[in-house]
Amino acid sequence: MYIVNVIGCGKVGKTLAKLIDQTGAGKIQDLYSRSSQSAQKASEFIGSGHVVDDLAAMRTADIWLIAVPDSQISIISDALARVSNEVRAPGLDMPVAIHCSGFESSALLESMRAKGFAIGSVHPAMSFADPQSSVAMFKGTPCAIESDARSTQLLDKWVRQLGASPFELKASNKGLYHAAAVFSANLNVVLQAVAIEAWQACGVHPDLISKLHAALLSTTTQNLLQMDPARALTGPAARGDTRVVELQYDIVKQWHPEAAQAYEVLSRLASRLASSGQTRVKTTDSH
Repeated sequence: MYIVNVIGCGKVGKTLAKLIDQTGAGKIQDLYSRSSQSAQKASEFIGSGHVVDDLAAMRTADIWLIAVPDSQISIISDALARVSNEVRAPGLDMPVAIHCSGFESSALLESMRAKGFAIGSVHPAMSFADPQSSVAMFKGTPCAIESDARSTQLLDKWVRQLGASPFELKASNKGLYHAAAVFSANLNVVLQAVAIEAWQACGVHPDLISKLHAALLSTTTQNLLQMDPARALTGPAARGDTRVVELQYDIVKQWHPEAAQAYEVLSRLASRLASSGQTRVKTTDSH
Protein backbone atom coordinates (compact mmCIF):
# COMPACT_ATOMS: atom_id res chain seq x y z
CA MET A 1 0.00 0.00 0.00
CA TYR A 2 1.34 3.43 -0.98
CA ILE A 3 2.04 5.98 1.73
CA VAL A 4 0.46 9.29 0.69
CA ASN A 5 1.08 12.83 1.91
CA VAL A 6 -1.47 15.52 1.02
CA ILE A 7 -0.67 19.21 0.61
CA GLY A 8 -3.83 21.30 0.26
CA CYS A 9 -6.97 20.27 2.14
CA GLY A 10 -9.68 22.02 0.16
CA LYS A 11 -12.51 20.28 -1.68
CA VAL A 12 -10.30 18.46 -4.18
CA GLY A 13 -7.70 17.38 -1.63
CA LYS A 14 -10.34 16.17 0.84
CA THR A 15 -12.23 14.23 -1.83
CA LEU A 16 -9.18 12.48 -3.28
CA ALA A 17 -7.72 11.74 0.15
CA LYS A 18 -11.03 10.21 1.25
CA LEU A 19 -11.11 8.07 -1.90
CA ILE A 20 -7.51 6.97 -1.36
CA ASP A 21 -8.35 5.87 2.18
CA GLN A 22 -11.72 4.36 1.25
CA THR A 23 -10.52 2.32 -1.74
CA GLY A 24 -7.25 1.16 -0.20
CA ALA A 25 -5.28 2.93 -2.93
CA GLY A 26 -3.00 4.26 -0.23
CA LYS A 27 -2.56 5.14 3.40
CA ILE A 28 -3.00 8.82 4.20
CA GLN A 29 -0.05 9.86 6.31
CA ASP A 30 0.54 13.61 6.72
CA LEU A 31 -1.84 16.46 5.89
CA TYR A 32 -0.72 20.05 5.37
CA SER A 33 -2.76 23.14 4.56
CA ARG A 34 -2.20 26.88 4.95
CA SER A 35 -4.90 26.66 7.62
CA SER A 36 -4.30 24.01 10.27
CA GLN A 37 -8.05 24.14 10.97
CA SER A 38 -8.72 23.17 7.34
CA ALA A 39 -6.28 20.27 7.64
CA GLN A 40 -7.91 19.13 10.88
CA LYS A 41 -11.37 19.17 9.29
CA ALA A 42 -9.96 17.18 6.37
CA SER A 43 -8.51 14.61 8.75
CA GLU A 44 -11.91 14.21 10.40
CA PHE A 45 -13.63 13.88 7.02
CA ILE A 46 -11.09 11.35 5.73
CA GLY A 47 -10.95 9.39 8.95
CA SER A 48 -7.15 9.32 8.95
CA GLY A 49 -4.09 11.52 8.46
CA HIS A 50 -1.73 13.35 10.80
CA VAL A 51 -1.99 17.14 10.65
CA VAL A 52 1.32 19.03 10.41
CA ASP A 53 1.77 22.80 10.49
CA ASP A 54 5.08 22.92 8.63
CA LEU A 55 6.09 21.34 5.30
CA ALA A 56 9.42 20.41 6.83
CA ALA A 57 7.59 18.20 9.33
CA MET A 58 6.13 15.95 6.63
CA ARG A 59 7.57 12.46 6.60
CA THR A 60 8.81 10.51 3.59
CA ALA A 61 6.04 9.10 1.39
CA ASP A 62 5.48 7.26 -1.89
CA ILE A 63 3.01 9.76 -3.36
CA TRP A 64 2.85 13.48 -2.64
CA LEU A 65 -0.58 14.80 -3.64
CA ILE A 66 -0.47 18.56 -4.17
CA ALA A 67 -4.05 19.87 -4.31
CA VAL A 68 -3.51 23.63 -4.07
CA PRO A 69 -4.60 26.49 -6.38
CA ASP A 70 -2.66 26.68 -9.65
CA SER A 71 -0.80 29.82 -8.57
CA GLN A 72 0.59 27.98 -5.53
CA ILE A 73 1.84 24.77 -7.19
CA SER A 74 5.34 25.91 -8.11
CA ILE A 75 5.69 27.69 -4.75
CA ILE A 76 4.86 24.46 -2.89
CA SER A 77 7.17 22.49 -5.19
CA ASP A 78 10.07 24.83 -4.49
CA ALA A 79 9.38 24.75 -0.76
CA LEU A 80 9.21 20.95 -0.65
CA ALA A 81 12.42 20.67 -2.67
CA ARG A 82 14.18 22.90 -0.15
CA VAL A 83 13.06 20.98 2.93
CA SER A 84 13.37 17.45 1.51
CA ASN A 85 16.90 16.67 2.62
CA GLU A 86 16.43 12.95 2.04
CA VAL A 87 14.37 11.88 -0.95
CA ARG A 88 13.18 8.32 -0.66
CA ALA A 89 9.91 6.41 -0.78
CA PRO A 90 8.84 3.64 1.58
CA GLY A 91 7.43 1.39 -1.15
CA LEU A 92 8.68 2.76 -4.48
CA ASP A 93 12.03 3.22 -6.20
CA MET A 94 11.42 6.98 -6.05
CA PRO A 95 8.68 9.21 -4.63
CA VAL A 96 6.06 10.60 -7.01
CA ALA A 97 4.80 14.20 -6.79
CA ILE A 98 1.54 15.04 -8.55
CA HIS A 99 -0.67 18.10 -8.73
CA CYS A 100 -4.35 18.29 -9.65
CA SER A 101 -4.50 21.22 -12.07
CA GLY A 102 -6.35 20.65 -15.31
CA PHE A 103 -4.65 23.65 -16.90
CA GLU A 104 -1.03 23.60 -15.74
CA SER A 105 1.44 20.90 -16.74
CA SER A 106 3.61 18.86 -14.42
CA ALA A 107 6.50 21.17 -15.38
CA LEU A 108 5.47 23.29 -12.37
CA LEU A 109 6.96 20.50 -10.26
CA GLU A 110 10.36 20.80 -11.92
CA SER A 111 12.14 21.68 -8.68
CA MET A 112 10.89 18.41 -7.17
CA ARG A 113 11.92 16.46 -10.26
CA ALA A 114 15.40 17.94 -9.95
CA LYS A 115 15.42 16.76 -6.34
CA GLY A 116 14.73 13.16 -7.42
CA PHE A 117 10.94 12.90 -7.57
CA ALA A 118 8.99 11.47 -10.50
CA ILE A 119 6.32 14.04 -11.41
CA GLY A 120 2.89 14.19 -12.98
CA SER A 121 -0.56 15.73 -12.90
CA VAL A 122 -3.92 14.05 -12.33
CA HIS A 123 -7.14 15.92 -13.18
CA PRO A 124 -10.51 14.26 -12.51
CA ALA A 125 -13.15 15.72 -14.85
CA MET A 126 -15.88 16.37 -12.32
CA SER A 127 -17.27 19.17 -10.16
CA PHE A 128 -15.96 19.18 -6.59
CA ALA A 129 -18.64 21.46 -5.13
CA ASP A 130 -19.22 19.11 -2.17
CA PRO A 131 -16.62 16.50 -1.08
CA GLN A 132 -19.20 14.05 0.31
CA SER A 133 -21.18 14.07 -2.94
CA SER A 134 -17.99 13.99 -5.02
CA VAL A 135 -16.82 10.84 -3.24
CA ALA A 136 -20.18 9.17 -3.84
CA MET A 137 -20.21 10.07 -7.56
CA PHE A 138 -16.52 9.56 -8.32
CA LYS A 139 -16.60 6.02 -9.72
CA GLY A 140 -16.03 6.01 -13.48
CA THR A 141 -14.96 9.66 -13.62
CA PRO A 142 -12.65 10.39 -16.60
CA CYS A 143 -9.26 11.41 -15.25
CA ALA A 144 -6.55 13.12 -17.33
CA ILE A 145 -2.99 12.03 -16.63
CA GLU A 146 -0.03 14.08 -17.82
CA SER A 147 3.33 12.97 -16.47
CA ASP A 148 6.93 12.07 -17.10
CA ALA A 149 7.67 8.57 -18.37
CA ARG A 150 8.74 7.39 -14.92
CA SER A 151 5.30 7.81 -13.35
CA THR A 152 2.77 7.28 -16.17
CA GLN A 153 2.22 3.56 -15.61
CA LEU A 154 2.02 3.92 -11.85
CA LEU A 155 -0.46 6.80 -12.02
CA ASP A 156 -2.64 4.94 -14.52
CA LYS A 157 -2.86 1.96 -12.18
CA TRP A 158 -3.34 4.17 -9.10
CA VAL A 159 -6.16 6.20 -10.65
CA ARG A 160 -7.94 2.97 -11.59
CA GLN A 161 -7.68 1.88 -7.96
CA LEU A 162 -9.50 5.07 -7.00
CA GLY A 163 -12.33 4.04 -9.31
CA ALA A 164 -11.69 6.56 -12.10
CA SER A 165 -11.12 6.03 -15.82
CA PRO A 166 -7.67 7.42 -16.69
CA PHE A 167 -6.58 8.76 -20.08
CA GLU A 168 -3.29 10.31 -21.14
CA LEU A 169 -3.09 13.97 -22.12
CA LYS A 170 -0.17 15.83 -23.67
CA ALA A 171 1.11 18.84 -21.73
CA SER A 172 0.70 21.03 -24.84
CA ASN A 173 -3.04 20.24 -24.97
CA LYS A 174 -3.90 20.92 -21.34
CA GLY A 175 -4.90 24.56 -21.85
CA LEU A 176 -7.59 23.81 -24.44
CA TYR A 177 -8.64 20.65 -22.59
CA HIS A 178 -9.28 22.64 -19.44
CA ALA A 179 -11.06 25.42 -21.33
CA ALA A 180 -13.45 22.75 -22.62
CA ALA A 181 -14.07 21.63 -19.06
CA VAL A 182 -14.75 25.23 -18.04
CA PHE A 183 -17.30 25.61 -20.86
CA SER A 184 -18.93 22.30 -19.96
CA ALA A 185 -19.18 22.86 -16.22
CA ASN A 186 -18.20 26.23 -14.75
CA LEU A 187 -19.64 28.55 -17.39
CA ASN A 188 -22.77 26.43 -17.55
CA VAL A 189 -23.28 27.24 -13.87
CA VAL A 190 -22.88 30.96 -14.65
CA LEU A 191 -25.54 30.72 -17.35
CA GLN A 192 -27.91 29.04 -14.91
CA ALA A 193 -27.30 31.87 -12.44
CA VAL A 194 -28.13 34.47 -15.12
CA ALA A 195 -31.34 32.60 -15.96
CA ILE A 196 -32.39 32.49 -12.30
CA GLU A 197 -31.64 36.20 -11.87
CA ALA A 198 -33.71 37.00 -14.98
CA TRP A 199 -36.70 35.04 -13.66
CA GLN A 200 -36.33 36.85 -10.34
CA ALA A 201 -36.31 40.19 -12.19
CA CYS A 202 -39.57 39.15 -13.90
CA GLY A 203 -41.22 38.62 -10.53
CA VAL A 204 -41.55 34.85 -10.89
CA HIS A 205 -42.24 33.18 -7.55
CA PRO A 206 -39.14 31.44 -6.04
CA ASP A 207 -40.91 28.06 -5.93
CA LEU A 208 -41.75 28.31 -9.60
CA ILE A 209 -38.20 29.41 -10.45
CA SER A 210 -36.93 26.17 -8.92
CA LYS A 211 -39.37 24.17 -11.04
CA LEU A 212 -38.52 26.09 -14.23
CA HIS A 213 -34.81 25.66 -13.60
CA ALA A 214 -35.09 21.94 -12.85
CA ALA A 215 -37.35 21.21 -15.82
CA LEU A 216 -35.25 23.02 -18.43
CA LEU A 217 -31.87 21.90 -17.10
CA SER A 218 -32.86 18.24 -16.70
CA THR A 219 -34.49 17.91 -20.12
CA THR A 220 -31.60 19.71 -21.82
CA THR A 221 -29.07 17.47 -20.08
CA GLN A 222 -31.01 14.34 -21.03
CA ASN A 223 -31.16 15.46 -24.66
CA LEU A 224 -27.42 16.20 -24.72
CA LEU A 225 -26.62 12.77 -23.32
CA GLN A 226 -28.79 11.08 -25.95
CA MET A 227 -27.89 13.06 -29.09
CA ASP A 228 -25.23 15.37 -30.48
CA PRO A 229 -25.38 19.11 -29.60
CA ALA A 230 -26.72 20.21 -32.99
CA ARG A 231 -29.75 17.94 -32.65
CA ALA A 232 -30.26 18.82 -28.98
CA LEU A 233 -30.25 22.56 -29.67
CA THR A 234 -33.59 24.41 -29.53
CA GLY A 235 -34.67 28.04 -29.31
CA PRO A 236 -34.98 31.07 -31.63
CA ALA A 237 -31.38 31.06 -32.89
CA ALA A 238 -31.64 27.37 -33.78
CA ARG A 239 -34.91 28.06 -35.64
CA GLY A 240 -33.39 30.97 -37.53
CA ASP A 241 -35.81 33.43 -35.91
CA THR A 242 -33.47 36.43 -36.08
CA ARG A 243 -36.23 38.92 -35.24
CA VAL A 244 -36.80 37.32 -31.83
CA VAL A 245 -33.04 37.09 -31.20
CA GLU A 246 -32.56 40.80 -31.98
CA LEU A 247 -35.55 41.97 -29.91
CA GLN A 248 -34.57 39.70 -27.03
CA TYR A 249 -31.00 41.04 -27.14
CA ASP A 250 -32.31 44.59 -26.70
CA ILE A 251 -34.43 43.52 -23.72
CA VAL A 252 -31.53 41.71 -22.03
CA LYS A 253 -29.24 44.68 -22.71
CA GLN A 254 -31.55 47.00 -20.80
CA TRP A 255 -31.59 44.61 -17.86
CA HIS A 256 -28.01 43.29 -17.80
CA PRO A 257 -25.58 44.68 -20.43
CA GLU A 258 -22.86 42.09 -19.76
CA ALA A 259 -25.34 39.21 -20.03
CA ALA A 260 -26.52 40.74 -23.31
CA GLN A 261 -22.99 40.45 -24.72
CA ALA A 262 -22.96 36.77 -23.82
CA TYR A 263 -26.46 36.35 -25.29
CA GLU A 264 -25.37 37.92 -28.59
CA VAL A 265 -22.25 35.77 -28.99
CA LEU A 266 -23.90 32.54 -27.86
CA SER A 267 -26.87 33.14 -30.17
CA ARG A 268 -24.45 33.57 -33.07
CA LEU A 269 -22.74 30.28 -32.16
CA ALA A 270 -26.13 28.60 -31.76
CA SER A 271 -27.17 29.69 -35.24
CA ARG A 272 -23.92 28.35 -36.71
CA LEU A 273 -24.27 25.07 -34.78
CA ALA A 274 -27.79 24.59 -36.10
CA SER A 275 -26.78 25.24 -39.72
CA SER A 276 -23.36 23.56 -39.92
CA GLY A 277 -23.17 21.20 -36.96
CA GLN A 278 -20.31 23.04 -35.28
CA THR A 279 -19.71 26.39 -33.58
CA ARG A 280 -16.45 27.22 -35.33
CA VAL A 281 -16.36 28.70 -38.79
CA LYS A 282 -15.52 25.92 -41.20
CA THR A 283 -12.27 26.46 -43.08
CA THR A 284 -11.59 25.13 -46.57
CA ASP A 285 -8.34 23.48 -47.61
CA SER A 286 -6.86 25.48 -50.48
CA HIS A 287 -4.54 22.64 -51.55
